[in-house]
Amino acid sequence: MLPGTINIKVKEKYPKFNINLHSYLTYIFSIRPSKKLESNKDPFDTNTKYCYYDQTHKDYQYTNEWLEFILKLFEEEKLSIEKIKKLYKNKEKLEIQEYE
Repeated sequence: MLPGTINIKVKEKYPKFNINLHSYLTYIFSIRPSKKLESNKDPFDTNTKYCYYDQTHKDYQYTNEWLEFILKLFEEEKLSIEKIKKLYKNKEKLEIQEYE
């Protein structure tokens, strides 16, 4: 799935979710290199359980597991939108295993 598809599906349940929050989550949980903050990293350096780099289209595709992870994160109130924004602003990362 492309990021826009993830955004639409999460937004159906959580209307305050947006594409920026998706980008923040990919950074915070080291799902893929951040274009903005880690542009020197290999685009193939992804967490393949959740994401992979599509060399042909030069973009990232996300798995159903990633969508389910985000939904569960909000369902179980493990992170708030405010906390996600703060973590990203401070360039902090979290261990995904602690949230799975």
